[in-house]
Amino acid sequence: MDAKSNLILSGPKKEITGRDEFLGHYVYNSLRKLSPETQFQVIIDTDEKMTFGELFHLGAKVCQGLLNQGFAKGDIVTLAGWNSNSNHAAFLGVLWAGGVAHPVEGDLKFMEMQSILKQVQPKWILCENKALDTILKCANVLDNKPNVIVYNAPREDPNQGWKRFEDILVEVDMNSFAPQPVGSPSDIALILCSSGTTGIPKGVGLTHENVLFNINLWEYIPEIKIREPVLLTSSFSWITGIYFLIMSCYFGSFRVITTSHQPKIIFKAIEDYKLYSAMIPPAVIKCLLDSPEFNNFDKSILKEMYTGGSIMGKPTVERFLNVWPQVKLYQIYGLTEMGGMITMPASKHNPFSVGRIIYNTDVKIVDYETREILGPDQIGEICIRSKGIFKTYIGKEEAVKDVVVDGWVSTGDLGYYSQDKQLFITTRIKEIMKHDNSQISPVELEIYLSSLPGVADAAVAGIDVGEDSFHLMAFIVKIPGMQMAAEDISKKVEENFSECKHLKGGVYFVDSVPRTASGKLKRKELSNMANTFYTKLV
Repeated sequence: MDAKSNLILSGPKKEITGRDEFLGHYVYNSLRKLSPETQFQVIIDTDEKMTFGELFHLGAKVCQGLLNQGFAKGDIVTLAGWNSNSNHAAFLGVLWAGGVAHPVEGDLKFMEMQSILKQVQPKWILCENKALDTILKCANVLDNKPNVIVYNAPREDPNQGWKRFEDILVEVDMNSFAPQPVGSPSDIALILCSSGTTGIPKGVGLTHENVLFNINLWEYIPEIKIREPVLLTSSFSWITGIYFLIMSCYFGSFRVITTSHQPKIIFKAIEDYKLYSAMIPPAVIKCLLDSPEFNNFDKSILKEMYTGGSIMGKPTVERFLNVWPQVKLYQIYGLTEMGGMITMPASKHNPFSVGRIIYNTDVKIVDYETREILGPDQIGEICIRSKGIFKTYIGKEEAVKDVVVDGWVSTGDLGYYSQDKQLFITTRIKEIMKHDNSQISPVELEIYLSSLPGVADAAVAGIDVGEDSFHLMAFIVKIPGMQMAAEDISKKVEENFSECKHLKGGVYFVDSVPRTASGKLKRKELSNMANTFYTKLV
């Protein structure tokens, strides 16, 4: 073994045998073992409740209904909606019918929806009634003219080119129901959208093997109490939303879902349902800590807080540990292209890290210009290798070679690992800007700005002023009722950072900054926003 091989960070080895090879069969056999009366979920946003028996039955009716409509093995089904009982059951029905599930946000605008659907070319689209107009416009420009099925559509609506979800359901005998056969574990099971934070999202094709490789590891992580009641704020179209559905079916665990970021709703859910853990983005956690309601709810109930999707700044981590010390804070690092989690909590977990490398996975840190492998405490690009690596980008297969080289996925994330082999994330390569030959990460400033009193959220963008230089512009979301001046914020930055990081583009107060459903900043949209502000000034 050469010296460079010693610099590869490897997770523990774990051999897992005797499991289902296909995702649909995995969930089906899990549900068969559960009591049908056991509560599966509560969705606060839609005021829906569901037992495992109801989920199993509705999923089977969707499966048989699709088959009766002419569904064929390998058909791609776009699920354009939100967290709902119908959408969750439809996801299982698609898998059981031998199809490929492609969940997307139901509120995407026309150009966004059209872009991803043109890549994926689904044969079927199941959508919420609110998304129908957008879906029909997109369906008209797709090559294969997909079948459109609509959840919760009023009966009096004219049925032009689509069918009601409730009308395609077919009753089944649950004693004899079984999923349709699937070809190979290497066949695509899921298509999930990449984050799209710096450009157009791509459809990440994950095989049965990719997905189950990651999911099968969760029960061997002692720090994660996956069988306990959990609060989720994930959109169903994100990998955490999908995986928690699958794992709830496997472990029989209860979950409460809300995509609301209102502290009073989250606190009430924790109290009402005595939730053991929560999965919440960093920006929302900061909102919880800033909220007046924080001091008035029972902070002893929650035991674990998981967060990810973006970097949680050191000031927020320190504040969390100080004001909510009884809750274990775990930052987790994952990637859609890797089929899920890359890290897991360490036995002696450093809450400022994203943990240690998960089982059967290798990580190396490389200089992002020379590609030389680096050692501990050296910042470089994070590259990952495991059986979880995605199979392809659907409709953009040529883009795979830009991401996967010699079996390693180049994440585009910068970070390092410590002497005790815990991983730390610093920024994204694409987010780095240059100013007078200095490299600037907006994340550093965003973390600082978000820590200032009265700031609920912050984002920093660069305005190109020529000669390979940028002027930085900050967008600030104030906590309601707080007063602050742009000049004061600029002055604080000048007092704490070198000249190249000063906010020469200005400070602007806005109602919100553009983020994805998982809490990541939409950098491209933020850049457009900054250019619009700058154009008005010159």
